[in-house]
Amino acid sequence: TAGESDSQAISSLGPVMAISVGTRNYNASDLDRRVTFQKFVRVPDGGGGFIQTWVDFVTVWGKIRPIKSSEAWKYGQVTTATRYEVVVRFAPELLDTSMRIVYDAYSPIQFLRYTSAINIDEKRHFMSIAAELEPSAT
Repeated sequence: TAGESDSQAISSLGPVMAISVGTRNYNASDLDRRVTFQKFVRVPDGGGGFIQTWVDFVTVWGKIRPIKSSEAWKYGQVTTATRYEVVVRFAPELLDTSMRIVYDAYSPIQFLRYTSAINIDEKRHFMSIAAELEPSAT
């Protein structure tokens, strides 16, 4: 399947074990969580039509860490925004900011929406994805 070939391509990126960027050190051994990326695609609905839904694209090893949480008064109610950094091995396919990340550290499963994705050291070793917790699991 497409997801399997993408996963094989992503896992064959080479033996880079660690990189230091500024004061942060990124080690392959720190990528301790399975991170699933999903794409929003059109799929057959079984009745001759199509629906749009989230489907798993690839699952890789990564590190997810909370960066910031804030509250704001919006439309007459308090809203909370929680931001995360997701570090994974570099893969050009994962620079697509229309994807989302499945975050299963809590129950029920939550989803992270990309806000940006960058090649950390410009050498294609690791990438950092800035993401926000989606307000509702859909």
